[in-house]
Amino acid sequence: MGREPGVLLISPGIIKWTDMDFGLPHMVSMAGWLKREVGVRVEILDLNYEGGDHAHLARTIKSLGPHMVIGLSAFSSFDYRRVMALAGFLKRLYPNTPLVTGGYHASALPDDLVFDGSPFDSVVMGEGELPMQRVVETLLGGGELQRIYPSELIIDLDNLPMYDWDSLARYWPRADDIGRKFQIFLSRGCPYHCTFCMERSKSGYSWRAYTPERAVAELERLSTYTDLGRWVINIADPLFGFKRRWRREVLEGIIDRGLFPRSYWTLTRSDDLDREDIRLLARARFAIGIGLESGSPAMLRRMQKGNRPERYLDAVRRLAKLSNEEGLTWASNIIIGHPGETPETLEETAEFVREVFLSQPTTRGWLSVDPFRLYPGSHVYENMVTHESRDGSRFFHKQWWKSWYSGSFRAEHLDPSATVGFEDRVDYMHRVYGPIAEGIAERFVGQGREVDGVWKASIDAQRAALSDESRLQTLDWGRSVRPRRQSPELSVPLGLQVKDPWIAKREAAVRRLLDAGVLRTEALVEALLQVDPRDYLSDSTAMAMWMDAPPLPVEGALPEALALRTLAMGLEALEPERGMVAADLTARTGYLAALLGRLVGPSGRVISSQSGLRVAAPVDRMWVGATLPRFPRVLVEGLVEGGRAVAVLGPRFRPADLVALTRHGASVQERFVARVRVPVFGGPGGWVPAPRGQAPGEVRFESWEAPAVAMAVLARLDLGSDAANIYDPSLPEAPWVAPLLEAYREAPGRLAIQGIALRHGSVESLLRELRFDPPEALADRAGRRLVARFAGAVRAVSAGLSADWSAARPVVPARVGLGLSKLRRAMWHGREAPSLVVLDAPALGPSGRAVQVGAERRVAVDFAQEPMHLLCQVLHEEMHGVTDPLVLAEWSGGPRDTAVGSDGYALHQALESVAVEATEVFLAARAPELIEAFEGWRSGFSGV
Repeated sequence: MGREPGVLLISPGIIKWTDMDFGLPHMVSMAGWLKREVGVRVEILDLNYEGGDHAHLARTIKSLGPHMVIGLSAFSSFDYRRVMALAGFLKRLYPNTPLVTGGYHASALPDDLVFDGSPFDSVVMGEGELPMQRVVETLLGGGELQRIYPSELIIDLDNLPMYDWDSLARYWPRADDIGRKFQIFLSRGCPYHCTFCMERSKSGYSWRAYTPERAVAELERLSTYTDLGRWVINIADPLFGFKRRWRREVLEGIIDRGLFPRSYWTLTRSDDLDREDIRLLARARFAIGIGLESGSPAMLRRMQKGNRPERYLDAVRRLAKLSNEEGLTWASNIIIGHPGETPETLEETAEFVREVFLSQPTTRGWLSVDPFRLYPGSHVYENMVTHESRDGSRFFHKQWWKSWYSGSFRAEHLDPSATVGFEDRVDYMHRVYGPIAEGIAERFVGQGREVDGVWKASIDAQRAALSDESRLQTLDWGRSVRPRRQSPELSVPLGLQVKDPWIAKREAAVRRLLDAGVLRTEALVEALLQVDPRDYLSDSTAMAMWMDAPPLPVEGALPEALALRTLAMGLEALEPERGMVAADLTARTGYLAALLGRLVGPSGRVISSQSGLRVAAPVDRMWVGATLPRFPRVLVEGLVEGGRAVAVLGPRFRPADLVALTRHGASVQERFVARVRVPVFGGPGGWVPAPRGQAPGEVRFESWEAPAVAMAVLARLDLGSDAANIYDPSLPEAPWVAPLLEAYREAPGRLAIQGIALRHGSVESLLRELRFDPPEALADRAGRRLVARFAGAVRAVSAGLSADWSAARPVVPARVGLGLSKLRRAMWHGREAPSLVVLDAPALGPSGRAVQVGAERRVAVDFAQEPMHLLCQVLHEEMHGVTDPLVLAEWSGGPRDTAVGSDGYALHQALESVAVEATEVFLAARAPELIEAFEGWRSGFSGV
């Protein structure tokens, strides 16, 4: 016999999965209530722990059915878009099953969830037990659901059934693997009126708790389900222990019954904590967090943290002192940039923090520093107009949660006041609190137990959040993030398999394109989410594609991948439909064909070709993913009437036009889509002849923006007695030079910066690698600082570079290229020579730089140098490719370096001398007519 229809409660999971709590106490409590009060079957699905793709999710939901009603939590505003997409997916699967939502966001802004055309049928406001009971009783009685079920609080929490941990039966066997902290509530509500908090929208201002006996009994019952000793138990009350007597009786009960986890963690206030409370908290293995929020009395009044802020601050001082004496671990949170903040209040808070945390040799506490974030339902949110007129605040994203990407940033993107702007706040927060966080890390003393690693990880995370790299990234967001564009409502679930970092990166890339308005079609979004590019591309190429920085192929070779933005814009313009025949005429891998296969469906067909610009029979849709000078007539004839092609048309060395072409008789109607950078097509109809494989031995000269800009940055750094020095004192001074020079000198892996730009054509591509995938040699703290400051300098220099700078650069004489080709064939005799790209970098002057990128050598030089100097410089860099592996195979010294007196300088000397001597011997044997030119080149460099 089939089961009776039941209630399915779904937690959508969270994107930031690294700090997830296990337990879902709000849903577990609701499940127990509905079972007892209404007698229905209740299932809980936590998408943090499910995994699988869309089809797997659909099968899982079906296996838990049939469903009378589905409840989907809109707990956090940060997950609003994902929740709406998941709701659309659920409504698509079960169009006749009522879909209900609740949570903090739903309680604060119910009209965001239920509106004409929404997949949700009802919103349950506030605490869910009683309103959800009304929903189920209405459905059992055959009635119509209300649009909004108002909040109904349970005043006596002992009326709730004991936590129904059996509701998590599907997760208990894996509980030890899928959660670091266990979450439980022992009280609800908060009597305080803090202006930044949205708690009042859900639980109001009434503090209610289990009786102390019931609270301890709940913990004891939990201990029968799991070994408490492996968990940090997060008592997630909005305010733990508002009443002193209650707090002490709970703590004494925990101690008396030996209910000890690794640690308890909870949030409370310091106002009412005396020595006895702190001693009990420490004995019960608690660590506590308090919301200090500010050290300025004026800001505390503005935040409504109490009528007597001086007394409030004294209580924090007392906590810091007594915690050291009694062994209590604690943390304090401050908010930087609350509306109304001024330079004076910022400094008051910093001084107070230094006093509390840095005035003693040790501290049991640490600091969490957060920017003010605008939360719907908070007092600030409801009074934005007042803050704008009174304080000069500016809120740049008043409905930030409706963006697909960067919601956390948009929530903090505001000017706090007329005297403190967004950039002021960011600079102050990192400049002042970075050193404070370092000082706390040096002084912190934990509980002397294994759990100290948890708290130290939190301290390290705060240090990273206050790093210079983080500061520059935040400022960059501030310059680049715009008010959200209109993007589609989806019925495609996002946030599945969030523990898989590759899937998380793919979803992040898709959400960026949704937020930018590039992705508009649900079918394409679903295809991008479901087709794993790593089935067709290497991991590094897939990552580069997601960052819109795919590797450049040999000129004329088919690109392995295009930038994801370009791919998405092209497929949106192509508009493939179910049942169509589509052709990819520039296929190098099967990735695009797999996407097209999803879009045309099983009744359609995809033709994937590497054999040139032709099709055997007319097709409905055609993709040409390489730059052509014009759209060939043969391709027009390869389209059915009304068929569409997407191609890239334009010049060989400049951005080209991504266009959509629709056939009408013998002609095509062309529509411009976007300006893009796509490699040129090689072969008949293309810009160049088809390359021979990797074009061994090929030499070409090009002007790329990234190497020119990067070398212009490095040429402003006076490195002194360093062989890598290309300092040019004639270049204009810049404010970024001193901090970049400092970071360069401190980073052991600094040489990686010298060659990284040669991997990229555009500055945008270079900046993406610096931000998302910097060199391994620069992965340490000093390296990350160097990367961040270098990226800022590249932005600054790039902004001053003319868009057509390369047009005015000299043309390299043909004899240089011919001479190099001849010499390289001899140099690589008996082996296949890699192709060579020589790049123009004016700031290098007489010097050069070289890297290996796949099967290609890239050398940067100054094209304005005398031709024979150019030939010798490039030849020298090429000889390094032959001789360096031999020298490095014998090296067992310290790190490679170019600074005189450094551990690795001897290696540099060996590499240079062997390359120079080998070049001289080579020229004497194969091109003696160049010996004089080579000696002239050599005389210009000391040490070579």
